[in-house]
Amino acid sequence: MKKIAIVGAGGYVGSHLYSYLRSRGYECTGIARNPNIEGVLKCDIFEVDKLSALINGADVVVNCVGYAHSVSSKFDKTQKFKHQSLNYESVISLAASCKKANVSKIVNISSIKAYAPDSDFYSKYKKAAEDYLRDPACQIFFSSVNLRIPMVFGKSSKGYLALMARYVKNGIFPPIPETRNRRSMIHIDDLTTAIEVAINNDNINGKVLAVSALYAPSGREIFDKFREIYGYRKLSIEVPKFLFVISAIICDILQEVIRNELPYNSLTLTKLMDDAYYPAEEFMSLTEWSPKISLFEGLKDYK
Repeated sequence: MKKIAIVGAGGYVGSHLYSYLRSRGYECTGIARNPNIEGVLKCDIFEVDKLSALINGADVVVNCVGYAHSVSSKFDKTQKFKHQSLNYESVISLAASCKKANVSKIVNISSIKAYAPDSDFYSKYKKAAEDYLRDPACQIFFSSVNLRIPMVFGKSSKGYLALMARYVKNGIFPPIPETRNRRSMIHIDDLTTAIEVAINNDNINGKVLAVSALYAPSGREIFDKFREIYGYRKLSIEVPKFLFVISAIICDILQEVIRNELPYNSLTLTKLMDDAYYPAEEFMSLTEWSPKISLFEGLKDYK
């Protein structure tokens, strides 16, 4: 079996991947800036010499380092710097360490947001990192594959889905309308198996591939599934979309007044009702991987 090093093993995806690969019998080195799992080594990704020594002997390095916080830059002037540093410059530093350690392959965990690199700092620098790894100057030293992942859900995940689950459970989340939008998602357990496949499959080297579940639900479907999980009856009523739009505009204005982000705003509205559909057909075709966990079974993790 290949020897694996995971950089960013202290984060949500990295920590689950580390535990999963070890359970599968891989010789796996976990590395994190702030380790929170036994056996994970402490090292900052920008410490090139120290990191190259830690990953020396690894066949494949999986990069799970990233910064995904989406607070508007108008309220946090450090956002541009954080995204540039942790989503782009960190990859340049990692590539330098991999060159020194003679690593043959990098699996880079990117984001579906990179499909629209002009939308915000996060998407811009995720796309820039992919381009850097795909540059021929890097490919001389190692191969790489960029996996674009959507919203990851499951055990102990955070973000707006966990917030939605809590509000539905407490009976205070309004019945959103069925807009027929489709939002790609992936359960953390399916993601770890997909990354394992990417580690071992050299046919996808050099590619940028979306990895997601087979079914992309609408915001209303997620709402209905949460109500079912928490034992509530299915609602036939819905709050009209225009009320959600007006509420989002009001919250946007309030944000400008208080100079801070609110839990609900126009960004939250897009996550509830807009499309973000990125099927994984190419990845599935090239690797014969397929997700196993249904939406309903996966959402039970929030129970």
